[in-house]
Amino acid sequence: MPYIIKLAGWYPSKVDALNGDFVQRHAKSIAQYNTVVVIYVVKSNAVTTPIIEKNELPNLTEYIGYYPKKKYFDVIQSQLYFFVIFLKIWRQIITSKGLPTLVHVNIVWRAGLWALYLKWRYKLLFVITENSTTYYPEDEGYIKKKYFQFQLTKLIHKQASMLLPVTANLGKVCTHLFHLNKKIIVIPNAVNTQLFCPTPKPTSPIKIIHIG
Repeated sequence: MPYIIKLAGWYPSKVDALNGDFVQRHAKSIAQYNTVVVIYVVKSNAVTTPIIEKNELPNLTEYIGYYPKKKYFDVIQSQLYFFVIFLKIWRQIITSKGLPTLVHVNIVWRAGLWALYLKWRYKLLFVITENSTTYYPEDEGYIKKKYFQFQLTKLIHKQASMLLPVTANLGKVCTHLFHLNKKIIVIPNAVNTQLFCPTPKPTSPIKIIHIG
């Protein structure tokens, strides 16, 4: 069965229900037209051993992996947990569904590393959707201040087939920062138009009471 796999750098979970909620909305919007499978792995203080949860939504399957925080050598162990959990989820997916037709990275850092792995190992093409402000010099976490992360992120962008930023400005910033020469299509954050939609202009003044 053809499907799209989405590798999420941010995503709602039991650790933070609002983190990357716009990524989930994007996944739900894509799921109206394609079968989508999401992989997200996050550190949690609430678990002592790695746990994988599977959530089934209409035409969308979410795999969320949790791994524990360690007192010693946490950074090293985090990367090991991340790698092991991702591979375990990935094997479950390809065993039941086969290889995807496309890999979609949402938020490059960490998630994009697995896109590289899938491209080199399985020749799977991937595209990138980015929301982070870390690419702007004005941001406190400006990515150029982190040499190792910057070089890996640059490699991921260069290996991507297409960049799908949420704004035109972000696309220009990434193009300049990583010296990219590839197609860019702006796809804004998704909105539930059943909840948020234009309404007729009111015929009488709107009265608002603000208590601050």
